[in-house]
Amino acid sequence: MKTNILFPVDVANGDPLRHVSAAADMIHDLVQSDIDRVIVLHVKEFSLPRLARSMRDQGGVSGRRAVDEIVAQLRARHIHANGLIREADFGHVAPTILDVAAEFDVRCIVLGSRSRGEFPRVLVGSVTTHLLRLATLPVLIVPPADGQPVGRLARPAAAPQ
Repeated sequence: MKTNILFPVDVANGDPLRHVSAAADMIHDLVQSDIDRVIVLHVKEFSLPRLARSMRDQGGVSGRRAVDEIVAQLRARHIHANGLIREADFGHVAPTILDVAAEFDVRCIVLGSRSRGEFPRVLVGSVTTHLLRLATLPVLIVPPADGQPVGRLARPAAAPQ
């Protein structure tokens, strides 16, 4: 039985925890036992037009910081979590996510949505759209929770059952 859940996070807009809080709550609900593990993934996308921004970020410091913080918060909820950083060429983030999913034999991919828009394109970004087209395993897109504090996972740590 597959026990891993893949949780890709995006730091493109500088506030990665704003849109992942509700997804982290959903992961808490999806974890079935103490053998389940969550892999928090950030894919650094390389492109020449974005090279200056990448250099300002010192090669992905914000991605590493976000992954570490999310892993720490999941662990505080008694969820086995590990962080992973991968690199991809521009336009290859979705295939990289799927490669990681295959490598770790995950049962599903959970993504936090950035907004609650009327149009699916606003709700689901281009990487997510590409991921949905390519995926052969379940992909769960979790909208942000209303009234969710920015930068914090909503639920307090709970004792394992």
